[in-house]
Amino acid sequence: MIILAFGANLPSIHGPPDVSVRCAMLAMAHMPGTKNVKFSNLWLSRPVPASDSPWFFNSVMALQADLQPESLWFHVKKMEQDFGRTLDSKSGAPRPLDIDIIDFNGQVMCSSDLTLPHPRAHERAFVLYPLREVVADWTHPVLRLSVDEMVACLPEDQLLQKIEPAGTL
Repeated sequence: MIILAFGANLPSIHGPPDVSVRCAMLAMAHMPGTKNVKFSNLWLSRPVPASDSPWFFNSVMALQADLQPESLWFHVKKMEQDFGRTLDSKSGAPRPLDIDIIDFNGQVMCSSDLTLPHPRAHERAFVLYPLREVVADWTHPVLRLSVDEMVACLPEDQLLQKIEPAGTL
């Protein structure tokens, strides 16, 4: 199973951030060879680290696809650029689209471009709460912690709110 996290807090060519997240998820879901797709609710979250930037719209999807991790990474980066993201966006900085590969079939790898599982996913409420909606029984391939165990360790200052029921894509 592949797990992807989507976020946006600036408009893109597709519209406001929530629409951008939905459009990107639908595009990913309709990629050739993609099947068994599950979407989380849409969530609104404060940037991490906290800043004066606009809050992010976030969602997570789980899917199966006939790809290698590097091919998916290339596709994700191309999609971010197509939505207007620049390469200099830093963690928590405003952006029209951010897509992170959280897990790729339980693989553990570290290259100059891609680290699996995502190195900070276990520290992010905006990943773990939506992830719990689509793959509640997921276990971190390195930490061997469940989603609920990771949620219990989150700092209290990560604010988020569910804003849209699943199934509206």
